[in-house]
Amino acid sequence: MSDHLINHILAGTAHVLRDPRVELVLDRLYYEAQIKAEEAKELLRAAPEGRADVDEDAVLTDFGFHLRPQQGELLYLMARNARAERVVEFSTSGGAAAIYLAAAMRDNGGGMVIGSDPRPDRIEMAAANLTKAGLADYVDLRVGEPADVLAAQEGPVDLVFCDGWPKVSAPSRALRTLMALEPHLRPGALVINDNAEPDFVDYVRSPQGGYRCSASILGLIAARD
Repeated sequence: MSDHLINHILAGTAHVLRDPRVELVLDRLYYEAQIKAEEAKELLRAAPEGRADVDEDAVLTDFGFHLRPQQGELLYLMARNARAERVVEFSTSGGAAAIYLAAAMRDNGGGMVIGSDPRPDRIEMAAANLTKAGLADYVDLRVGEPADVLAAQEGPVDLVFCDGWPKVSAPSRALRTLMALEPHLRPGALVINDNAEPDFVDYVRSPQGGYRCSASILGLIAARD
């Protein structure tokens, strides 16, 4: 896709980032993911018995990612409004969420997004996208199981965005990682869960959990008491 012929997958959204360089990277990312998703779906339609050869992540949504443009823009606005300085996100995948959050860190005057993914190729892809967007200085990407590699933090965490893959057996990746992060969550920290894994939802909705919850287009949002 030419730099001068942007696909405008983001068309119809507010373009709150106001940064053509970042928006171009997101346009490319969503466009390429959408093509990959359509190719994978066509393979499934043509040869269902070949399902094992298809990247299941690619067919999860029309964009090939859980995070849609309007969700990403809301995530950016929430991080800005919270004046967040330290944000955690997982699993990073192609880096869409990390880009929106890193833009918020930059526009807040500084901060860091700590991202993780157990797949080295996805971390490599995300790092390349963040570099192209000019946001690499605001992100620390870690390869490994999120509950393990995110447990060590150097300061209080203001916001967590978790896309933890609900197919993983209980306890879910989202719940395991949240519990590893809890000692670092500041009072009022926001925890946003995209997949609504049942054990995660039960945990944060429990009266003893120490969270207040509400549904949104981003998924379940829980605020730490």
